[in-house]
Amino acid sequence: MPPSDHFVIKGQSPYKQKNGVFEVEFAIAEAKPSDDQIAQKSFLPIWRFG
Repeated sequence: MPPSDHFVIKGQSPYKQKNGVFEVEFAIAEAKPSDDQIAQKSFLPIWRFG
């Protein structure tokens, strides 16, 4: 598979608009952070984009 410059994300939209282009931050961590850590962005990612 060739390298790609985009990600495809599937799941339920938290917005009323169900389709479209949305801006996101993407991070990879060694362990799943808590919902509060995610909301506060207070976890240590291995890699972050956005």
